[in-house]
Amino acid sequence: MWIVLLVLVAPGLAQESPTSYTASLVRSLSERNSGIFDCWFYQLRDDPWIDELLQSRDLETIPKKLISSEMVVQVDRQPKMLLISGDFNPVSLKQLSKFIETTDFDETLKIIVLHRCPSRNDLEALSAIFTAAKLFNVLFIRVDQLQLDYPQHYRKSFVTTTDPTPPADLFPDQTLNLHGRLHHISITSATVDARIVAEEGASRGCLVEWIINTLEAVNGTFQFSQIFCEELTPPECTQQQRMIDGVTPVDFAVDVKTLTAVDKRFLSSTFPDEFLVLELWIMTVVVICFFRLLAWRFPRLFQNDLLLMAICGFERMKLWQVSKLEKFTCLALSIVTFMLFNAYEAKIITFMTSFPYAPSPRTFDDLFQAKIKIFVQNTETYGATNDPCFDQVIQFSPHAWDYIDFDNIGSIGFGGSSRQMQMLADHPLSYDYVKKRNALVLLDQFTLGTFIPFHFVGHRNPLKSRLHRTEQAFLEMGLMDFWTRTLIRQAYGPMYMILVSKGDDSEGSTLSLAELGPVCIVVTAGFCLAALVFVAELGVYWTRKCMNF
Repeated sequence: MWIVLLVLVAPGLAQESPTSYTASLVRSLSERNSGIFDCWFYQLRDDPWIDELLQSRDLETIPKKLISSEMVVQVDRQPKMLLISGDFNPVSLKQLSKFIETTDFDETLKIIVLHRCPSRNDLEALSAIFTAAKLFNVLFIRVDQLQLDYPQHYRKSFVTTTDPTPPADLFPDQTLNLHGRLHHISITSATVDARIVAEEGASRGCLVEWIINTLEAVNGTFQFSQIFCEELTPPECTQQQRMIDGVTPVDFAVDVKTLTAVDKRFLSSTFPDEFLVLELWIMTVVVICFFRLLAWRFPRLFQNDLLLMAICGFERMKLWQVSKLEKFTCLALSIVTFMLFNAYEAKIITFMTSFPYAPSPRTFDDLFQAKIKIFVQNTETYGATNDPCFDQVIQFSPHAWDYIDFDNIGSIGFGGSSRQMQMLADHPLSYDYVKKRNALVLLDQFTLGTFIPFHFVGHRNPLKSRLHRTEQAFLEMGLMDFWTRTLIRQAYGPMYMILVSKGDDSEGSTLSLAELGPVCIVVTAGFCLAALVFVAELGVYWTRKCMNF
């Protein structure tokens, strides 16, 4: 049952012809759009309205494409606008339904339908074709009396007007208010990102919080379904994740996937899961090379050696006696040098207190030779699918993380997202009070590479763009990390206090000579390097002095 909202105002719209109003509307939408605005024209028969629109001067600069019901259409580039016109009899309605269903249009496509439907029932039958295809941005223009109708899908109503309306109001965001619409969400692996708890007030995974907060903000409801794939084949498990009980389609699958090809049924994450930061080393090398080259090319530009002055305070002339350029340059270099010294001082202290007892594996050969098996909870995540190299070291075990014997852990490992592995490494049960370190160590030099997480959202999900925006907003505000830290505190807080109370802090609290060996090597190498630089600078100084004599 559809409700009709009728808005009748002054006859300003009726004084304008259908084609001129449609052309100005398309023109206005194209000016508000970023990028290429492709406009497609679909006619079920020869229609004078389409011909007049194609010849309109308002649409001269807009890329246009004319298609008919006899054509097989391939979408190479998604259009932003689709205009449909014709005589909508039962035969043409079937042709239109087939065209809409089989053509790979995006859910954000805006559609204008020029019609002459004599009754409301005919208009609702025409609108049902687009509703079944999950295309909700539809505007119906009645050309014989120039009346505008646009459906409000979640309210199950029509808005009718004969007044000139802004284009933004003619294509409202249907997901602003879902009016309690139920969304089905599936979860297979209860990871730290996708954890659901039944206790009131308990924390949930950041992905679950992301979905729940997005739906609650637009008046939507949700129902989670746990999928158990232990006794299912991979195709059967995938089918259960996307179609609950084989009948109910899933609106969102929390489980992360990696794709090798574009699939519009999946939502790509805003940010990759893993990053490699190299800016600090690059900046250090560039600064050293730049100032060495500057001193060689312009030997009289600076009175002091900028690098030696910033590093060890060696100066030829007092800083207050030099030029302003040299003062500001020395000040900036001193700040950068101070920051680097503090960073690497902390790095050295970390190596002293957390001595690396064994080299970390860096390649698959290292893992294979050490007979280390890596367990993952999902075979379709992080590239661990249909690859013989992965099969040598990576094994699928959905419950391997739940029953870890940290006393007899042996040569095994676990693979997953950065948040999952960080939580597993920080688990209180993995802490060894004798060796004063964790039994599990993050391999920061061994990674499966940067990947883009994907989530299944189904065909033409109207919430796809909204979910993409809210994920970016939550990440930029730090809410995703906040939800993860809150979950870790609630999960590990009492357990951590109990284990610490049982631990013996008296053993292993001192550093041995073996642990201080790398520090001695680093300090000796630094002294040698400093001595070489000092001798070189001293030689340059005396050479210049002799040349002046």
